[in-house]
Amino acid sequence: MKKALAKELLQFIEKSPSTYHVIENVRRRLLASGYTELEENARWNLVHGGKYFLTRGGTSCIAFRIPEEATRGFMLTASHSDSPSFKLKENPERAAGHYLQLSTEKYGGMLMGTWLDRPLSVAGRLMVRESGRIVTKLVNVDRDLLIIPNVAIHMNRNANDCMKFAANIDTYPLFGGADAKDSFLKTVAEAAGVQEADILGHDLFLYVRGCGTVLGAKKELIASPKLDDLECAFGCMKGFLAAKPSGSVPVCCVFDNEEVGSQTKQGAA
Repeated sequence: MKKALAKELLQFIEKSPSTYHVIENVRRRLLASGYTELEENARWNLVHGGKYFLTRGGTSCIAFRIPEEATRGFMLTASHSDSPSFKLKENPERAAGHYLQLSTEKYGGMLMGTWLDRPLSVAGRLMVRESGRIVTKLVNVDRDLLIIPNVAIHMNRNANDCMKFAANIDTYPLFGGADAKDSFLKTVAEAAGVQEADILGHDLFLYVRGCGTVLGAKKELIASPKLDDLECAFGCMKGFLAAKPSGSVPVCCVFDNEEVGSQTKQGAA
């Protein structure tokens, strides 16, 4: 049972390369479990025994059930959908001699050293012009695309002596050679199945490629990117869906932006 649950958790994380994908995966699970999606600005017609959820901004979700019996209050569980990452700037391409890098900003409380020398890619959301409207599209460039390389030891003799990483100095991801100029947005557009000229804006983040794994002498350990905080989002969702009636209103919250203080319209504050 525990091994099956660990495998399901790792699959959930693998399918959630950005906070937008986290909430879309939660949304799909709720719909498959018979929950009705509500619009935040619409009038709700709730019934006893009903199961409901709503999302905000594509990065947060609240789900709840109305019990058949009189309620005794609320039972709330909460987690967050965001994880430490590097957020891409609006015009990220940055020439660096014979190479092309991408400009990013550090997001959240991250361990920067764990991002170096590993295959990375990009995922998030696009704002796209479509049939005279502006729509959002999830995107994941599902291939090894980028790397933040370390330099050789003879170029940095202090690499093993409490190395301090400076964002936007030591952590520029390498995108390609100089001939890759002006091709990043085209790469993203192709992954999303849209025209580059129709992209009006984006909210994109780096993520570590590769699947999580079960390891240890007795397979009692797991290793995976985004354990902060997707193991909590997954666990809260599983517990919420499995909870038996108690006379209370069970509520499952998955908020955004905990990594930067929760002070946004889709954060816990």
